[in-house]
Amino acid sequence: MELDDATLETLERLINNDFEHAEAISASVGVLEDGRVVVDEITFRLADGRVVGLDAILLASEKVAGPVMVLETYVERDPGCRAAKERWRRMDVMTDFREELAAALTDPGSHNDADLPEDRV
Repeated sequence: MELDDATLETLERLINNDFEHAEAISASVGVLEDGRVVVDEITFRLADGRVVGLDAILLASEKVAGPVMVLETYVERDPGCRAAKERWRRMDVMTDFREELAAALTDPGSHNDADLPEDRV
């Protein structure tokens, strides 16, 4: 599915808002021999309870090229399905932000910054 610029901007704003209100629940850092500090992992809990983590990958696309951080979400074991195991998987808007995507596709221009609760007067 190709998303237009207005829809992408709306989704980015909504997802940014999720992370501005997320709680960091774990981190793994290291110090290299030359003193640089590197982050191996940061895990967040979003306001809706989802646990997400950051993973660095190399990516080549029209929008970015080179190393970027991608979101992963933790999928818990489904007691009703023995084959489903706990695991991390890459997040995407079609699966993990489908309500936000539906709203953005319905009326991409209607979700400006004033629609965010903290921006209301």
